[in-house]
Amino acid sequence: MKRLVLPRLYVILDAALLTVPETECAQKLADAGVRLLQYRNKRASPRELFESSRELVSLLAPLKVSVVVNDRADFAALAGATASTLARKI
Repeated sequence: MKRLVLPRLYVILDAALLTVPETECAQKLADAGVRLLQYRNKRASPRELFESSRELVSLLAPLKVSVVVNDRADFAALAGATASTLARKI
């Protein structure tokens, strides 16, 4: 198993807080040196979340930016993301 080494800057891209398109924000973050980005979109439908995840991975993978998809390991795997986070429900 490949070990994930975390970079010094780990950004959580929360779609609910954005005023610009996700891809535009992600591109600017990559240009600024971000190498690990967690994508979070609690308001998206399953289809929207998958499509956005796939689009972000396609944009960022060639730039050597790892993408982590929030809450959906299946979407992370299908989109080619590096990993997924799974929320703990208490």
